[in-house]
Amino acid sequence: MLMPGVHDWASGLVDGADFLDASAVDAVFEYFISVPGFPRRVVDREAASAFPVAWRPPPP
Repeated sequence: MLMPGVHDWASGLVDGADFLDASAVDAVFEYFISVPGFPRRVVDREAASAFPVAWRPPPP
């Protein structure tokens, strides 16, 4: 989660699908909260864009 001030500043610039476009192609995303079944580290923008889809629960 972005810090509130940064989130407010970026909210109209890099929302939703455009968010990862603001990241480097070789970005590394590390998640400090461990959730069983979820990776703690996602490497590169392509993997990060697939991450929410791969780990989203199926619709009810």
